[in-house]
Amino acid sequence: MEEDNVICTVRAKRDLLRHTFSLTPDCLVWEWISLGKGRKGRKIFPLNTLSPRLNHRSEFAHGSFQCLRKAVLFLGLAICLWFSELNRQIPLLAPFLLVLGSRYLIIGLHRFRHHNWTVIDKKSGERALLIPHTRANGEELATFEKEYVDMINKHQRVTPNQALQRDPPRRAAEPER
Repeated sequence: MEEDNVICTVRAKRDLLRHTFSLTPDCLVWEWISLGKGRKGRKIFPLNTLSPRLNHRSEFAHGSFQCLRKAVLFLGLAICLWFSELNRQIPLLAPFLLVLGSRYLIIGLHRFRHHNWTVIDKKSGERALLIPHTRANGEELATFEKEYVDMINKHQRVTPNQALQRDPPRRAAEPER
């Protein structure tokens, strides 16, 4: 992707991932980098495969409820085990479960935040990608969404000559003899 062809860009950061979404005349480019692990990735979506309709979602982060359930389970087990006779036979099991439950509690509470997303779908209805609104510039995001819809609509306009090239006129069915 050449920097000269980029129409607009939006940057967002969520947890330890930094996302960059760039719109070019022919495609939408999603680049990400993991700050903790140093992994990089890039995915290119041709504009003719994407839907012009944008959806906005507001939901909790993936896995937050599962982490909180595990936390309650391990913390409950640690408390029950602490006051039971089994604690005398396995004295380190209750503190271990307490540490494990506390870890899941911290992760679950960290993820238990409301996130807003812009969802871009493919023409087939599959989800192509999500643009997180977390730590994204609101003006940059609004400009990106407007330019995206304009580029998709421009890309999908079909002139009469293009329509004839794609779908040749059908002949009427010949009568049976």
